[in-house]
Amino acid sequence: MKTKARLLSDTSGAAAVVIALALPMVVGGFGLGTEVGSWYFNQRKLQNAADVAAFAAATQVRAGQLQEVAEATYVAWAKEAALDAAERTGFRLERGEIDVVTPFGGDPNRVEVRLSEAVPRGFSAIFASGSVDLGGSALAEIAAKGMPSCVLALDPTGEKALTFQGNTDFRAEGCNAHANSTSNNSIYVQGDPRVEMDCISTTGGIRLPNRRQLLTLTDCAAPRENELTVEDPYKHLIRPEDPADCAPQSEFQSDARIEPGLFCGPLVINSQATVTMEPGVYIVRGDLDIMGGGKLLMGEPTLITDGVTIFVEGTFHTRGTSTVQLSAPTFGDYPGVLVFADEPGAKHTMNGTGSSFYNGAFYAPLGEITVSGNHGEQGQCPQIVANRIHFTGDSNVQIDCTKSEWAKLVFEGSRKVRLVR
Repeated sequence: MKTKARLLSDTSGAAAVVIALALPMVVGGFGLGTEVGSWYFNQRKLQNAADVAAFAAATQVRAGQLQEVAEATYVAWAKEAALDAAERTGFRLERGEIDVVTPFGGDPNRVEVRLSEAVPRGFSAIFASGSVDLGGSALAEIAAKGMPSCVLALDPTGEKALTFQGNTDFRAEGCNAHANSTSNNSIYVQGDPRVEMDCISTTGGIRLPNRRQLLTLTDCAAPRENELTVEDPYKHLIRPEDPADCAPQSEFQSDARIEPGLFCGPLVINSQATVTMEPGVYIVRGDLDIMGGGKLLMGEPTLITDGVTIFVEGTFHTRGTSTVQLSAPTFGDYPGVLVFADEPGAKHTMNGTGSSFYNGAFYAPLGEITVSGNHGEQGQCPQIVANRIHFTGDSNVQIDCTKSEWAKLVFEGSRKVRLVR
């Protein structure tokens, strides 16, 4: 009897029994918690892949729109780019699906990407069967319109591709200045310039070493860095064929009126000469040089769309007290193009008096332009596209592109891609 009572009152092994009974539940809880955490981690990876894929797809749509290819073509590009970007970010097509929708909601500038994956169960298979379905979606949008650029430096990597130095007074309405260089100081401001315009942007960085600069931007709170590259608006420009005959004269000591055509040597306007150009296309085999005191003007156009386009095989120089008043055509083979100088490494200079203006684009994709004179009258829209551009000395430049619709179309900046959700 004593043995039986002793056995019934003995509790020394109770804890072990409880632990033995509870251990599977504890281990199962840890396992289930770990698996749920893994689901959450994979869900975040899938959402990140969707974000990256949507951005890549929208970029391809934008490229197709810029190249004016068929919608079906760039939609195919978008789907291929989305899949590639998603897989690089961890998405596995063999256990999931990808759906690229563009145009989204009828908007050709929107792209939605939806991703899904079926993840095999681990510990949770004790409680449920089948796989766990995870998903992620993202919507990317292409900005309907970029900022028009009246100053565009094309150099892709160089330092100080666009500079404002000295006592430059640069004021522009209705346009932006942009540098495509990826350098940390692709835009450089030094001295005491006054720069007032809609916005300044660059693909790289901007250096403002002196805090005394007066930099007034009306459409952005601060200069924009790390922006997208702005496409060269005139990269497809084709030089016209040379006429059969050369103009009888290419150096002028006195007043003259000249017709469009081929000048088989440098076109030089000396200090006492006023040369009036009839509207049309001019080709100069050599430099175009307007000496101090010389004047280069445009004759009265027959149509309001008429203007002057000059192809220069050398350099373009307006010196000292010279006066240049030219407007580009707004219709025809070279709308908006005033001067096209394609000499590699050429250094062009733009000086002049306060009555000088260039209503149109000066295009030197392989050259360098230095502006150190006075340019611009109210309502005129001079624009500069070159490899490198410098505003220096006591230059005074006034630009008004608010009413130049063709200019806004030609010089529209990069259309940015952004994630909406």
